[in-house]
Amino acid sequence: MSDLYRAGVVKVAINGQRVDINASGLRYSFGGVKLTEVVGADEFHGFSGEVVPAFIEFTVTDHKKLDVEALLNLEDATVTVVLFNKKTLVLSNASNTSDRTGQSSDGAITMRMVGTSLKELKAV
Repeated sequence: MSDLYRAGVVKVAINGQRVDINASGLRYSFGGVKLTEVVGADEFHGFSGEVVPAFIEFTVTDHKKLDVEALLNLEDATVTVVLFNKKTLVLSNASNTSDRTGQSSDGAITMRMVGTSLKELKAV
């Protein structure tokens, strides 16, 4: 039965402290080189490459015990995500590169944590 589990987020922690995220889930990238095709007037010429960083994006839900200023000023942090399928993602040396805004209607604060590497720890 456990082979049927798919991604889905179970929990997110920053520097070991759990944060509440909203139901929209999260997006992540392992980074690396993004290839773009180069096409000439005559034929396909090959690829050009652009380095893209590793990142995790998610939306935090604000509450009275959350230190929003500290959250928005994060640098050199470790972000850990546990997925429903029992895999763990670890983003190292991460800093917040979001637009640093929140909204009062639902307490949503969107975070984009960009780091030096994103590792996937396989489920056991």
